[in-house]
Amino acid sequence: EAAAAASEGSIAHHFYLRITPEGLVIEIIEADDEPLFASASAAPAPLLPLLIEVLAPVLQTTSNAIAVVGHTDAVPFGGAHYSNWELSADRANAARRLLIGAGLPEDRISRVTGKAAVEPLVPDPLAPQNRRISVTLLREDVR
Repeated sequence: EAAAAASEGSIAHHFYLRITPEGLVIEIIEADDEPLFASASAAPAPLLPLLIEVLAPVLQTTSNAIAVVGHTDAVPFGGAHYSNWELSADRANAARRLLIGAGLPEDRISRVTGKAAVEPLVPDPLAPQNRRISVTLLREDVR
């Protein structure tokens, strides 16, 4: 069912690919009214597991180590003990658990990182596209 939805392009706008010095980055992007996570939470919204179910089999066709990074928008969150830094790291770990649950071997995960809002994907720091998970297929000489 997930593969059928992906082939129809109904979820394609949630994926953005780019090449970096580290490797191929697959951005899983939030869109207006289509959240990846519950608001102000690391609990996945129904969309994220669907997107992971589409992505995991593709990742399994490779042998590269994988880095998972959580990103937030610039809306201030939390206080002294829980901020966008913790939220982004918790979301990255939630995505890691979903990838493993979808069949990706745990030993393929090289690192899990939270970046808060320091690396926006789009210029508007409050844009939903900045709330995302980056999954990088690391080059063989990067780990």
